[in-house]
Amino acid sequence: MDNLILEISHLGLNGSFDLLVGDFNARSQIWGYGFEDRREQIISEFIATNNFSICKRTDLGPTFITDKAQSFPDLSLLPTALQDLFDSWWILNKESLSDHKYICVQLAGDFQFSDDFIFKTKHSSKKFLKIFKRNFDKLNLLSNSMSSAEDSDYFYKILLHTVGEVAYSAFKKKPVHNKKLFKFWNNDLRKTGTELRLCTASFQALKRLEHVKLRSGPRALPTGLKGPKLRD
Repeated sequence: MDNLILEISHLGLNGSFDLLVGDFNARSQIWGYGFEDRREQIISEFIATNNFSICKRTDLGPTFITDKAQSFPDLSLLPTALQDLFDSWWILNKESLSDHKYICVQLAGDFQFSDDFIFKTKHSSKKFLKIFKRNFDKLNLLSNSMSSAEDSDYFYKILLHTVGEVAYSAFKKKPVHNKKLFKFWNNDLRKTGTELRLCTASFQALKRLEHVKLRSGPRALPTGLKGPKLRD
C-alpha cells in the first residue's frame, strides 16, 4: 500500500485535473464498511494531504460481488478544487469480465477530445472479445512471470498496447467534426443575454414610437421651418 501511495503521491497537487478511480482494498465506514483497517488510515491521509474528495454513493450497493461476499473497495477521487465539475456517480448494470462492477463518473462541462475520432463501442463487443482472446494466453503468461516493478510496468505497457490494437481492429471510428472546448458561456449568461436583447428591442421600439408621435403631433414643425425669434 505504501508503494502505491508513493507512485500516486503527485496526483491532485498544484491544481492538476486528476480523476482517480480504483480498488484500494481499504475498509472504512465512510465508504460502506462496518469497520476500519490500516489501509484506510493510509488512503485517508493521502486524500487529506493531496486535497481529494470522495465521489461515491454507498446507497447504490456494493461494487465488488462474488458468490461468497460483497464489498465496497472501489473509490473515485476528485481534487476538491474541481469538485464543481462533479455531476453524478453510479454503478452500471452491465456484465463485466471481473467481480468488480462498472462504475460511471460523470463530470459537467465541455472537454476537448485528444484525437479527431472516437470508437463506437456500443456494438462489436463480441468481436473485440474474440480478437482479444487470441492474445490472452500470451498476456496471462507474461502476467504470471512478473517478479519486479519493471516487469509490472512492462506488462501494463503490453496490455495497453494490445487493447488499443484490438480496439482498432474491432470497433468502427466516429469522426469528431466539432470539437467542444471549455467555454465561459453558461446558462446564466445566456439568460442574461436574452433579457438584454429583449430590453434593447423594447427600447428601440419605444424610441421609434416616440419619434413618430413627435413628428405627427399638432406642435410638430415642418422640416427646415424655424419658429419666431424671441427678444430679450
